[in-house]
Amino acid sequence: MRAFVTGMAPLTLGLLLATGWVLAEPFVMQPDQRLGALALIAVTIVVMLKTKLSPIWLVALGAAVGALGGL
Repeated sequence: MRAFVTGMAPLTLGLLLATGWVLAEPFVMQPDQRLGALALIAVTIVVMLKTKLSPIWLVALGAAVGALGGL
């Protein structure tokens, strides 16, 4: 079981990165939303590297920002 979980970690990380890219790309390509999208991406990267916070909270943050009309 430990080997399975260890082997699935890189796959899960790759899928999360690919999904994030697919979701962020349209906003990064629009000049009026580029700065906000890149700021949200930078905050997500820093939080993920510096804390053990669950990624679901960052997904919720992104959803809240989107629901409020973006940055």
